[in-house]
Amino acid sequence: MIAGGIKMYSIRELFRRCLGGVCPLCDWPSGAGDLCQQCGSTVRGDQTWHRTSAGLMVIAATRYAPPGDRLMRIFKEGGHLHHAGLYARLIWSAMQSTEPRLPGLAALVPIPADSKAAQRRGFNPACEIAVELSRLARLPVNRLWLTRMRSGESQKSLGRAARKKSVHALYQSLHPLPPVWVGLVDDVMTTGSTLEAGAEALLQRGASGVVGLVAAKTPAPLSA
Repeated sequence: MIAGGIKMYSIRELFRRCLGGVCPLCDWPSGAGDLCQQCGSTVRGDQTWHRTSAGLMVIAATRYAPPGDRLMRIFKEGGHLHHAGLYARLIWSAMQSTEPRLPGLAALVPIPADSKAAQRRGFNPACEIAVELSRLARLPVNRLWLTRMRSGESQKSLGRAARKKSVHALYQSLHPLPPVWVGLVDDVMTTGSTLEAGAEALLQRGASGVVGLVAAKTPAPLSA
């Protein structure tokens, strides 16, 4: 089943590359569904590891800042699900080029969405990205490895300390996990508190290590 899925994805990817298209940000001619060279260079992350305050390693494909934040809003609030493939390709490119090299991953786990947000959108952005990324990385997506235990308040207006408090024990892994490295997938990272909470739950149940794989990262505020 996995091999067949990879084969079908390879055929679909070949057709995608053969099709013409425009950049989703500027409408300049570009490969079907991809950013043009100029927009790509503007929104891409710096291709280096980031570490959260708790030391979690994170790879971020793009910067959540203009104009890249508009692309994320189109994806999440506009329901343009094909952008999940675009973000997966950007994450995969970052995974291959980031130094030092990525630890060998055995599975991808998407951050579970808040139930109210998932009902409003009709999908979980992190899960859509993880599914597309799995076809590129040839890794299984294990959605049941991480469970959201409650609905949480929106973190948009919360500071770092409040964000960390709001995600305390928010996620659990309900079954023992194999001792493998896991790629924890999310759409947007601001302080990293959500990723840290998810990673802690996975590590407590037996994962050997966790790497955050995010579509977009909010730039750190400039020091005064």
